[in-house]
Amino acid sequence: MKYSEKQKRIFDSVRNSLTDLLSAASQTNIPVDQIYPLKETLKALEDKFLIVVVGEFNAGKSSFVNVLLDTELLEEGVTPTTANIQLIRYGEDTHVSLIEDWGVSIQLPSPLLESISFVDTPGTNTIITEHEILTKWFLPKADLVIFLSSADRPYSESENKFLLNIKEWGKKIIIVLNKIDLMQTHQETERVISFVKENADRQLKSDVAVFALSSKMAKQARKESSEELWVQSGFYFLEKY
Repeated sequence: MKYSEKQKRIFDSVRNSLTDLLSAASQTNIPVDQIYPLKETLKALEDKFLIVVVGEFNAGKSSFVNVLLDTELLEEGVTPTTANIQLIRYGEDTHVSLIEDWGVSIQLPSPLLESISFVDTPGTNTIITEHEILTKWFLPKADLVIFLSSADRPYSESENKFLLNIKEWGKKIIIVLNKIDLMQTHQETERVISFVKENADRQLKSDVAVFALSSKMAKQARKESSEELWVQSGFYFLEKY
């Protein structure tokens, strides 16, 4: 999804006008509750299309986002107690900074981020499940929720409960079945995909898109610049979607 030059100019003009207005308002005696809508609008404009990536701890969320954005910046394999929400946006240069006490802001010069912002979240089965920032800010404003499940433990009961909670927000959900390289045969992979698809459709009462992929295989495809391996990894079809 790319913006035309005209659309970019309009977007930047609106954002700059709001920034100037907010700056002027903050120097007056205007009540805080009247300035709040300006702040909320400006925040919303920063995320042109917001994708929230969720899933249980160790499903490979950070690895998945690293591959998608062609970076190694997101730490993989962190412990649940030290994981933070990671807000990933476009920037001319790579920049990482802390956001208060709840997360990390990451800016990357990735073409994909010119029109999409990502939120990489802690595992839904960790002590950070009820993260207020996630449930009150990012999930309600998400344009798309990507739910990662691992092929070696697909669609668990706790995953089902979390997906039902997300459904209550009325958000578009797709399921990514990660780590298909752990499957021994193509038939085994197809059985797992069917299991996840059937359960998700029944529980969420909708036709849920399911993508099976391997972040490990995709990393190798990036390294070797192999289009064939990229297709085999499953990322090609997710990118098209």
